[in-house]
Amino acid sequence: MTQIRRRSLEIPVGETGMLGRECPRCRSQFKIDLERYEERGFMNLRCPYCKFISELDSFTTGEQRGYLYSVTRNFALSTMEDLLEDAFSGLSGSSSDGIDIEVDADDVYFGRVETEPPRISGDLVDDVCEECGFSF
Repeated sequence: MTQIRRRSLEIPVGETGMLGRECPRCRSQFKIDLERYEERGFMNLRCPYCKFISELDSFTTGEQRGYLYSVTRNFALSTMEDLLEDAFSGLSGSSSDGIDIEVDADDVYFGRVETEPPRISGDLVDDVCEECGFSF
């Protein structure tokens, strides 16, 4: 039987509801009000510095990509550990020579590493897009 495991991944927003973004073209960092972005139904995001336009996910920071990679990797490793444990649970017995065989999948460690959620460092200045009125 095929078993599907899913995990939803989200990048944490700051205390004020602002989400850090980084322009893939000019590499400038800025924050957006994610709730307002979703409420207004924007399809794309515009860099407030170089005016590059693309989908929201294109503006993920390097730190955020590293965090998502780490969380995804840990989820995959945990899934593999669970599958090994399920596959080898109850597999023990004796051969005709009296040698006991026991498999303990709990001893398998794949090297999960916990990663702190990303943050944008530095002071940022509030700005409003003249064309759409969106706050950065």
